[in-house]
Amino acid sequence: MSQQVITTTEKKSSSHLSVILRSPAFVVLWLSEGLSMVGDRLVMVALITLVYDRTGSAGVVGLLMVFKAVPALLLGSLAGVFVDRWNRKWIMVIANLLQGLLVFCLPLAPGIAIICAIYFVMSSINQFFVPARSAAIPDLVPQETLMTANSMFAITIVFALAIGPAIGTWIMEKISLEAPYHALTNAGHITYVEMDGDPLQNLEAFEKIVRHMHDTGVGYGSINHPIDRDPVCGYNGIIGDSCPCCGREEYEGEEGLGFERIRRITGYLVGTVDRFNDAKRAEVRDRVKHGEFKR
Repeated sequence: MSQQVITTTEKKSSSHLSVILRSPAFVVLWLSEGLSMVGDRLVMVALITLVYDRTGSAGVVGLLMVFKAVPALLLGSLAGVFVDRWNRKWIMVIANLLQGLLVFCLPLAPGIAIICAIYFVMSSINQFFVPARSAAIPDLVPQETLMTANSMFAITIVFALAIGPAIGTWIMEKISLEAPYHALTNAGHITYVEMDGDPLQNLEAFEKIVRHMHDTGVGYGSINHPIDRDPVCGYNGIIGDSCPCCGREEYEGEEGLGFERIRRITGYLVGTVDRFNDAKRAEVRDRVKHGEFKR
C-alpha cells in the first residue's frame, strides 16, 4: 500500500512538472529569474573585489553587505502592500530597468560611499521586485501545480546562491591569470570568455567581465556567446530542443527545417554549426562555457 502511494505521488509530481514546463510565460520567468539571480551574485563578487581593492579593508566590505541587507528589514513587509495594489508586470519591468541603470552607475562612482549608496538603492528596488514575482506565479500555472512551481523557484534560488559566487570568482581568477601575459605578447594576444547564453539577458555580469578585463590590463578581450534562430517563425535568441516562441521541435513540420545555431570560433569565424567541418564543430563542443546566461 505504501509503495502504491509513493508511486502515485511521483506520477502526480511528474505530471505537474510537465504541465508547468508547457507554460511559456512561466518558463521564461523561471529561467530569466534564475539567470538574474546568478547575475546578482556575479555583481556581488565584483563589488566585493572592487571595494576591497580600493580600501584594503574587510570592514568596509562588511559594511557593503550591510547596505544590501538593511532594505530587506525596512521594506520587506511594506513593499508587499504596494505590490498588491499595483500592476505586477510593470513593477518587475521597471524594477529591472532601474537596477540595470544603477549597475551602469557603479563604475562611475567617485568613492566607496557612493558605491554603497547605489547598492543600497538597488537592494531597496529589489524588495518590490521579489513579492511581485512571487505573486505573479499563481497567474501563470494551474492551481494544482502551484506547489511544484514554487519548489522550482526555491531550488533555483539555492542554486544561484551557490553557483553565482563560484562562477564570478572563477572568471575573475581566469582573467587575472591571463592579463599579465598581454604585456609580453604585443605582437598578438587575446583572452576569450565563452558564455552559454545571451549576454543581453545579464548585462550586469557582461559589463563586469569587460571592466575587469580593462582593469587587469587585457589588451584584447573577446566574449563569445551563442545566437540561435528558428527559420520558421523567425525567433532569435537561445533555443534548446524547442522554440520558445512557437514551440516547434527541431526538424518538426513538413519542411523538416532545423534551427540555425550561429557560433563564433577561432575568434573571428562566424557561421551556423551545420556548415562547420568536424574540426570546427569539435572546437564549439570542447570550449568551456562560463556563467549561467541561458534563457
